[in-house]
Amino acid sequence: MATLTTNEIAADLNTTPRTLRKFLRADAKAQGATTPGKGSRYAIEKRDMRALRTRFNKWVAANEAKANDAEGPADDAPDAD
Repeated sequence: MATLTTNEIAADLNTTPRTLRKFLRADAKAQGATTPGKGSRYAIEKRDMRALRTRFNKWVAANEAKANDAEGPADDAPDAD
């Protein structure tokens, strides 16, 4: 099977390699796995992309929801004069 690089995977997921690496670290932690050490490489098989894409999309949605919650509720009330 073909092993993909983080640059190839990031392009496929429409994201940056940096964001992809953040996701991969968070995903490994969530699954109880270890991440490669500094200077190591991620080895992701092409056949694993469908599952990876699904987990990545859920991670992005969760991070967007967290960011929206941090902003607080929108203030749509009219100003009192």
